[in-house]
Amino acid sequence: MTTEELYLQLVDIGRVNVHELENHPVGKKLVDGTLSAEDYVFYLSQVVQQVRGSGPMLKAAGEELERRGRSRIAALFNVKSSEEDGHDLWALRDLAALGVDPSSVSDATPSAPVVAYNALTRYAVEHEPLAILGVAWTLEWFGCARAGRAAENLIAQHRIPGIELAVSFLRGHGDADMHHVQALAEATQDVLDAREAEAVLLSARLTGKLYLSFFDRGGRA
Repeated sequence: MTTEELYLQLVDIGRVNVHELENHPVGKKLVDGTLSAEDYVFYLSQVVQQVRGSGPMLKAAGEELERRGRSRIAALFNVKSSEEDGHDLWALRDLAALGVDPSSVSDATPSAPVVAYNALTRYAVEHEPLAILGVAWTLEWFGCARAGRAAENLIAQHRIPGIELAVSFLRGHGDADMHHVQALAEATQDVLDAREAEAVLLSARLTGKLYLSFFDRGGRA
């Protein structure tokens, strides 16, 4: 598989993931701004527990790649690790603005989708760290494609009291993630063979499925 073929397949995965978000019974309400306060709080609670592990996960993947002699992609992961640091605090501040005690979220037992996401990233770090490229691709694509739009629509619809003070997580990712997607696209040049490419593509697809599950309270589909 060539670098161009890998990139085009990742773009296709990103588009499919966004299409599925916009057709998800709850996710589409985030995008169009009609999400209920209860569902928005649940979503933010999930991303707090997902995002707070992103920096350490990227750092660990970078260290493992460095040990394997993959210095260029390792350096990118190290940069991304610092970029992700503290993003969980954005979501916690949004929750606080909605009257939710941040400690009740930070100390809560992670949901099954978050546990599965953490297991996926841990497996990738330990066995195929380059696969973290696929994880990062999907998360950044969601951000650049719909996070900023969701923030603006939530404010415009104003169905959640105080929402104008509770969209820093969405706005932060909407503003920054297009640049991050471009950096990840360039990193596809560091994928050396078909086995590595398949690991990147598989992790990108799985991350999309798990992220959509962050909207499903109590197993609701």
